[in-house]
Amino acid sequence: MIEKTVNYNKEGFENLANAIIVQAVKDYRKALSGFSSDGKSDTDVIAECERFFRSEWFSVLTNADGEYLITNIRKESGFSLILNSRPLVGRVNQNKGAKQMKTGRRWAK
Repeated sequence: MIEKTVNYNKEGFENLANAIIVQAVKDYRKALSGFSSDGKSDTDVIAECERFFRSEWFSVLTNADGEYLITNIRKESGFSLILNSRPLVGRVNQNKGAKQMKTGRRWAK
């Protein structure tokens, strides 16, 4: 009986950890697309997600490499970026070939 409880707790922890990471990935993808979330600007959400992916807490939840995750989500989003361990500042949309820099709430091409 005790052994089942331990297994359920371990499974519950893994499910919770996976749900936290999946939600962070969803939020990051949405922010990279230029959408805000929960009243925060897209750039604030991007910075928050990148801090999380690089955090010790992320390392506790998973063995995944946070930098690798950031790089691949950025590539998947269709943006070519310079990675320097800082939040996204400039964006190049490869589909349209136009460099887009976020300035306030407007995009300058």
